[in-house]
Amino acid sequence: MTYINKLGTIYLNNTAGAVVAGGDPTVAALTPFAIRADWTPQPAELDAVFAGGGPLGGAPRLAYASYAPVVEETIPIGIEGSSHNNAQRVLGLLRAQLRRGSRHGPIVWRMRPTHALFDAYTEVYGGTVEDTPGGGDAGIGPAEGGYQLDATITLRRAAFWGSDTLETLISAASVANRVSGSPHNVTAYATPTQGELTDEGQPLNVTIAKPASMAAALLYLATIESRSGQSIASTKTAITSTTGSAFTAGSAIDVTALRTKPGLRLHGFARLTTITAPTKIKLQLTFQNSAGATLWAGPWVAIGSNTSAQLVDLLGTTLDGVRLPGSGAITAIPVVHIKSTDGTAVTATLDTLDILLAYTVGAIDGGAGLASGQSYQVHAAQNYAGGGWLPLPAPRAAIVDSSTGAFIRSAMPRGELPVALAGASLWLAWVDTGGAHTATDTTTITAQQAPLWHTLRGAT
Repeated sequence: MTYINKLGTIYLNNTAGAVVAGGDPTVAALTPFAIRADWTPQPAELDAVFAGGGPLGGAPRLAYASYAPVVEETIPIGIEGSSHNNAQRVLGLLRAQLRRGSRHGPIVWRMRPTHALFDAYTEVYGGTVEDTPGGGDAGIGPAEGGYQLDATITLRRAAFWGSDTLETLISAASVANRVSGSPHNVTAYATPTQGELTDEGQPLNVTIAKPASMAAALLYLATIESRSGQSIASTKTAITSTTGSAFTAGSAIDVTALRTKPGLRLHGFARLTTITAPTKIKLQLTFQNSAGATLWAGPWVAIGSNTSAQLVDLLGTTLDGVRLPGSGAITAIPVVHIKSTDGTAVTATLDTLDILLAYTVGAIDGGAGLASGQSYQVHAAQNYAGGGWLPLPAPRAAIVDSSTGAFIRSAMPRGELPVALAGASLWLAWVDTGGAHTATDTTTITAQQAPLWHTLRGAT
């Protein structure tokens, strides 16, 4: 069964198994339309960008791959009218429905092939219908009064097919704002069972409840392959250097996965405690090899104003230097440096380091944060048209009422927000004004993916 739906329903296949001449296209068992047997939906084209090559170089390598945002679909159908006027009337209904997509928002196209178990949904943004002579009335064309016709629908639709339900990958999991202990700030996704893009990243909708004690003015989220949470407990006292002084180095991290898993990068977060003159402090994260050579030096990052404890985003790197061919494991040693911006004596303890092997790292800026009874919601998928869940052009974030889901105000997304990936985990941390961080604070999270298919949907 296939039909296009928005302000009404037009059935393109008859659920009774045979078209009804002069029938009603808005009734599933009476429609006069039938999709031709040799048609199948088309997948979105791969949009690949290559780099390198040239007359004196080797073959170019893939730099980036995505999919075209829309598919132009051509659907051959037959029409069994009872008269010329009847055939043109039902074709007029179909044409009007397709054009409504340009004014009233996307049309829902819902499809379930014969013997299939599930419906698949996509959005249609408009289209046209061209009718030609059919075989039932001796090839008489529509302009000559024919009413047993063939027609071709040409439309533009979304790149993927979706489901009318989301799949839960994390269900009301308890999370703590720390690198170790139970719970901590990493939650593994359940193995996705739906969709064809589970290794490429499917849209993820996330709900984060108000933490037990903090307002969570700034929320950090990441999709990670793994992480190394390290206790450092190194103090630098009365530092006046404007060039930098190193805290005790962290432990070596196996980063071999950077070679084999495209899209991964290293990203670091530092927790500072017992801070003096915080507005005069900058931090820098570097990675070294086992011989002490610098593999990467990050930018100097200003910290917040809190003097008790702060979580600081030290940014990260793809560490391209270790992607060269070789044998054996590759390790990187994280080292954090501290400096005074103007020679004022500054003091801080590097309490912990959280080094992520991440696919995405982003944040949600909630302004004043959450009040009691409020939650953050991050949406990467939508079902505005009332059908399947399909990707948004860019994720959106909001503060909502925890009980009703009612919108309260927008929150500002930054960076790359989480995606659903097979074998990955969701990392989460939060701070208040001035970067203030409470390691023992806890919250609850739920994450649901929107499964996507290139063409026809199979059993889960």
